[in-house]
Amino acid sequence: MDILDDFDMAPLSASLLRVGEPVPWPIYDDFGRLLLREGQTIQSEHQRDVLCQLGRYPRPRETDQRDRFAPEVVEPDANPFAEFEDLVVRLRPIFTGLLEGEIFRAGQLENRLYRLAARLHGLQEHHVDPLIGAVHLCHDHDYSVRHALHVAIAADILALESGLEQSRRLGLTAAALMANIAMAPYQDRLDRHRGPLSNEQRQIVERHPEQAVGVLREAGVDGDACWLPFIRHHHERLDGSGYPDGLQGETIPYEARLLALADVYSAMVTPRLYRHPLPPLQGLHELHRRAGDLFDPDLTRRFITALSLYPPGSCVELSNGELAVVIGRSRDPRCPRVSSLRKADGEPFLAPRRRNTADDDFRIQRVRSLSEAPPVNPAWVWGLRSMGE
Repeated sequence: MDILDDFDMAPLSASLLRVGEPVPWPIYDDFGRLLLREGQTIQSEHQRDVLCQLGRYPRPRETDQRDRFAPEVVEPDANPFAEFEDLVVRLRPIFTGLLEGEIFRAGQLENRLYRLAARLHGLQEHHVDPLIGAVHLCHDHDYSVRHALHVAIAADILALESGLEQSRRLGLTAAALMANIAMAPYQDRLDRHRGPLSNEQRQIVERHPEQAVGVLREAGVDGDACWLPFIRHHHERLDGSGYPDGLQGETIPYEARLLALADVYSAMVTPRLYRHPLPPLQGLHELHRRAGDLFDPDLTRRFITALSLYPPGSCVELSNGELAVVIGRSRDPRCPRVSSLRKADGEPFLAPRRRNTADDDFRIQRVRSLSEAPPVNPAWVWGLRSMGE
């Protein structure tokens, strides 16, 4: 049970488990074997009784929060795209509970968010390029949940580039995961809308940061939680044109300015019902164009530097006519690592071909839209085992 050394294993009681509701922590037996994952639902009274008889849950020891939620150790050979799917599975019941008015026990929601953050931070240590790729390529789930994870990934990459310490990264990631929770009930309807927003729709959009904070407080998040202001102000803009309070310049909290970049960028490069996604390079160009009036110029520069000229997940055409996907950054931002997916004549390769873009035969000629590439499994593009293997 080495993985649980930071926890006291406490016995379960029937009062802690409810049939039809997700469990707020993983449940283990006396030998440290996992019986039920965090977020999985108790299906029957019999299952609850068995878990109460055999199960233990990890109760954090009284230690500093920064130690309790340090980045999780993730194996270097882990499949980061499978890990992304697992994070979606763990985040979805939190969204469902909040939208259905679930009241969490004191500290419970924060702990679940911090555990997700710790897992994400651990993945960043060995798998940052595939995670950037996931922002651009993983779009199979409901927009609200996957967008929350995309924003959390992008925000943490900028946090690392900016040198934020772990305690601030935790709060930022929690804020990123929850920033748009109040938009979730309206997201599909707004995605189908064409033309200018009505006054009612505009009010929904402009009130969602305040409403998100209200939802979290009603669910039991401490009103003094340091990351709630990041959510309230992540749509403020340097020139005062943002909402809900029209803050300007450095009156906007630093993490809120950082979160604004991650949120806007992730939205731009995500496909929607009414438009194709922007290529990553074009999305970065848009941020650069508005740096200084809408976005913090120093953070914008750091964000562009962190993602590089051709962020992983970008679709590019090589000098030999092949179509490729960027799978890794390099010291020379003009020469990322790529996998070619399609030949110059349009025929797909049976397996991705790694190309050295510093070679004249394989230099990047232009950015292409991902819609021009054949449908791909990101793990396959990166040469990883598929999620079912």
